[in-house]
Amino acid sequence: MNQIIARLRDTGFFHVFGSNVINKVVAFGSGILLVRLLSKNDFGLYSYSYNIITLFLLFNGLGTLTGMLQFGSENRNKDDHLSSAYLKYGFRIGLVFNIILMIAIVVYTIVFKLSLVGANCVLLAMSMIPLVVFISEAQQVYFRTNLMNKEFSYLNTVNTLLITVFSVIGAYLFQIYGVVIFRYFAYLLTIMLGIKLSKDTLNMLKDNNYCLNKKEKSQFLKFSLTATFNNAISHLLYTIDIFLIGIYIGNTDVIASYKTATLIPFALNFIPVSVITYLYPYFCGHNTDKQWIKSNFYRMMIILGLINLIITVILFLFAPLIIKILFGVKYLDSLIPFRILVIGYFFAATFRIPIGNIIVIIKKVQFNLYLSMVTGVLNIILGIIFIRVYGSTGVALATLGVFIFTSVCSTAYLLKWLYTAEV
Repeated sequence: MNQIIARLRDTGFFHVFGSNVINKVVAFGSGILLVRLLSKNDFGLYSYSYNIITLFLLFNGLGTLTGMLQFGSENRNKDDHLSSAYLKYGFRIGLVFNIILMIAIVVYTIVFKLSLVGANCVLLAMSMIPLVVFISEAQQVYFRTNLMNKEFSYLNTVNTLLITVFSVIGAYLFQIYGVVIFRYFAYLLTIMLGIKLSKDTLNMLKDNNYCLNKKEKSQFLKFSLTATFNNAISHLLYTIDIFLIGIYIGNTDVIASYKTATLIPFALNFIPVSVITYLYPYFCGHNTDKQWIKSNFYRMMIILGLINLIITVILFLFAPLIIKILFGVKYLDSLIPFRILVIGYFFAATFRIPIGNIIVIIKKVQFNLYLSMVTGVLNIILGIIFIRVYGSTGVALATLGVFIFTSVCSTAYLLKWLYTAEV
């Protein structure tokens, strides 16, 4: 046991996990402060507008961030120059695409009139978010690919702290637009810090003259494109809810209450994400070794399952008290959606997130894509049907149903791959 703990410490696991714990606590605290500082109408308007930005970010970098991590990690020990070449190529493609994405958001705000008054102006102010987000996340991918977990954790934590502090200051001074503008300052400072932390290593990327051939570029783009559509549809489960409420209910108070119900369950995803963030490069290095994956997969699932079960039971039982203390009595109308989403967290954190990532690691991304397409359509259909009958609670029920369906399908597929020669 001491050897395991020592290895995790030396390879940066506790830095990664500790960073994500700090990030989620700070981000969650920021959410509470924004709920308090902004009026319920402004918080609903901000949540709705940022949710639309998130929909655009579903195609962040055209999936190149995933491709950079996958191909960079695979070739890290085989050929450093090839690994660096994939990182450079992915960054160029992703940067250009996100500039196009930024322009698309501006056009969207001009062409379409959103259902909530004032949302167009807020969305326009947020239009540069895809650009700064991609650059910041590309820096983090570089650190992860090269197993620089301490640097990654430091940058990740500082990024969250800066966004939180600047958002709160912006909300206090200038309300909703202050939150948006001050977030840009936070991202710019994070990017500058990332450049400083990786200055020497970035010179290696700059001086690397290795050029990918046509086949390597094709494989990279195919994987990245499949991954981005898969991620887009998967993350749609977390963003379509508020969008549907905005269309079919159109009440900022309802949006604010539902958004509040999602804060804790969705924030807790940092637990499986932290584990996968640390393990991803290692699994990539053994992505053809079924026995190694099988052994470490079961170990990971048992630990995650026990932790998530305890968290789910506690949150479900003490939900009324938690909402009163953290958000105030005025948000007690979010109790039922909160409890439903807490149950959804268990399935997402125990099965959907970790297993989905392992399926990507073994390069069975087409299965994830097909499953995401089915569940994406299912989520929208169930959301529309249930919202008409149960209101915002129906949207939460639709999300829970999709989480369970996805968990069952992905688990069955991975187990079949592990125990058969081919799938």
